[in-house]
Amino acid sequence: MRVAVVGAGRMGQLHARLLTNAKAVSELVVADADVDQAKAVAEGLGAEVASDPMDALESVDASLPRSNWPIMWMELASSSRWGFNAASTTGIAPPELP
Repeated sequence: MRVAVVGAGRMGQLHARLLTNAKAVSELVVADADVDQAKAVAEGLGAEVASDPMDALESVDASLPRSNWPIMWMELASSSRWGFNAASTTGIAPPELP
């Protein structure tokens, strides 16, 4: 199974380390907004680096979200790449993005 860890901070590093030992994981992808941080974590584990967390999520079978997963979900759900708007399905407006 191809798995992505989105977020290469302390928790992401822990998850990535644990996943490298999981028999079900055949490929590991590390993604972070800070690509250099993702590279540092991935290189130490022999994992692939995704320069864009959104792209990483589209290319894997499973993922471990970063600690602010509700915001990430809203970003994904309101993205035109996914074909629907979270505000129209949940009544919750997505956060303003920089």
